[in-house]
Amino acid sequence: MLKSLKSISLIVVLLLLNIYSYGQRNLSGKKGLTYIPSAEESQDGEWNIGYTYNPINYSLRNTAWAEQIFYTNINLLPRLQISLLLLQQRRDGKVRKGDGIGDRQLDLRYQIIKESDKKPALAIILSSPFTIDAALQTHVLVASKTFKKNNLYFKPSIGFGSPYTIYRDEENKNNGNIFSALTVQKKSDGPYYNKHLIGLFGGLKCTIYNSYHIMAEWDGQKINTGVSATFFKKLNAQVSLLNFDQVSFGFSYATNLKAQP
Repeated sequence: MLKSLKSISLIVVLLLLNIYSYGQRNLSGKKGLTYIPSAEESQDGEWNIGYTYNPINYSLRNTAWAEQIFYTNINLLPRLQISLLLLQQRRDGKVRKGDGIGDRQLDLRYQIIKESDKKPALAIILSSPFTIDAALQTHVLVASKTFKKNNLYFKPSIGFGSPYTIYRDEENKNNGNIFSALTVQKKSDGPYYNKHLIGLFGGLKCTIYNSYHIMAEWDGQKINTGVSATFFKKLNAQVSLLNFDQVSFGFSYATNLKAQP
């Protein structure tokens, strides 16, 4: 028993103390700023899990309920990342009933170009078209570049979000075939109050000592600012001010599964 406890303790220490430092995540758990993603490279085997609170005035579904997003993602290949998301509506500390477990979503992120001295990184993010009801649908192309000055890193990102989305125009009770009723829809014609990542977006993140981050962005609709810090090179906490009037926050844990025993 004592030997098992020592082994577990060793694994925990190795997970928390890794030479690679992981940055903060955006609303849906991708590397990025507050709402917008970036094209920063993720390592092969990198795994991340986290939570984000999205305030009521900027709820993606409606402005009567705030939201919480749970996410996890993993890099199965050096360039390919798969994300699973769950969005739930909440108010007064309670999750909205009658909404099932929430919006479930699968995203794919592919690193088209890795960053070099002369080239920016370029990534594409696509949400699965098999969902019936998801307000976080993302179809974007984004580029990022890192500029270093002593212990300061300046990381601008710019991208474009498609005004169209592919989804299934189907009822939950008829959810037996994931390929049924596939439909292309303009996001502005959709049912949701906030149209997530449409058109041109961009932002700048300043990183100090690879652990502390200050950021500002235009997400296609509003200006957001934020700060975050990474602890033990694994744990990240983030606070953001949306449109200068409401606070969003989140936290995440990341590690590399291939680097562990």
